[in-house]
Amino acid sequence: VEITPSRYIKGLIKNFETSPGVIVVMLIYIERLLEKMELQYRQVGGLGPILFTSFNAHRIILTSFLVAQKYSEDKNYKLASIARVGGIEKDELIFLENEFVDFMDFNLHIHEE
Repeated sequence: VEITPSRYIKGLIKNFETSPGVIVVMLIYIERLLEKMELQYRQVGGLGPILFTSFNAHRIILTSFLVAQKYSEDKNYKLASIARVGGIEKDELIFLENEFVDFMDFNLHIHEE
């Protein structure tokens, strides 16, 4: 059974008692990530939009959730717990987090608008 992105996010909220602020920051990070990916894709001559796929959507959501939770909350959950709930290995989550913040040029601040 395929889990939709919205059900996946609901599972993260349920398992980690996440504040709405973390979810907002997570969604902003996802938007920034996709915009930057699309810009780079077009710079190398790619056509069409960058899309979530069944392979990357959950990993993008989970990584964005982890970074948003670390950035926004005083209480941080163990990486192993987040990886387990997300359905991936801890080492993969560490790799994804490092790649994410590097790709985003460590630009994690959210301006209140």
